[in-house]
Amino acid sequence: MENKKRRTITHIEENLLQLMETKSIDEIKVTDITRLANISRGTFYLYFIDRYDLLEKIENNIMDSLMEILDTSQSIITPPSETENPAIDRTISYIYEHADTIKILLSPNGHPKFYIRIKSFIRKLIKKEQKKQKGAARYIEGIPQDYAEEILIGSILSILEHWIKKEEMETPEEISQLIIRTRFISPFDMLDH
Repeated sequence: MENKKRRTITHIEENLLQLMETKSIDEIKVTDITRLANISRGTFYLYFIDRYDLLEKIENNIMDSLMEILDTSQSIITPPSETENPAIDRTISYIYEHADTIKILLSPNGHPKFYIRIKSFIRKLIKKEQKKQKGAARYIEGIPQDYAEEILIGSILSILEHWIKKEEMETPEEISQLIIRTRFISPFDMLDH
């Protein structure tokens, strides 16, 4: 019985995501979801309060999985070397496996809250890692903390967003290496002088 329940929930989630490829969550009605999924409204309401609850559960599953990966991995801020970082590798692999879903959630048809949740998650992770490594969150003199955080968070998110939106995505290993390499050079140094 539990397998059937899980299959039904997954089917409903997949149909919402399919609708979100062309419509925003605000434009989608429960009837659209049930019609596409070929289920009754009663079946939908057995598992979800409304379309926003359904979307939030999809987002929560992604965020919970990312948190679990990062909680069980080594540091994302100061990797063991300039060429490898298990936390980044596992996170990138997860994103690759769920790229279609994450792409939709980060698209204009997704809820802006998801992007904010990812930023907040990365910010908390950075502070946690800094505290673990340095005893407290500290930043270099001359760059205000809020700007330093935005630079770090923004660079990681920009790379990930660009990657999942590409028709021909690089491998997770290539993106992991790109993120790791960019941690050790300034944006200006990336330009060919």
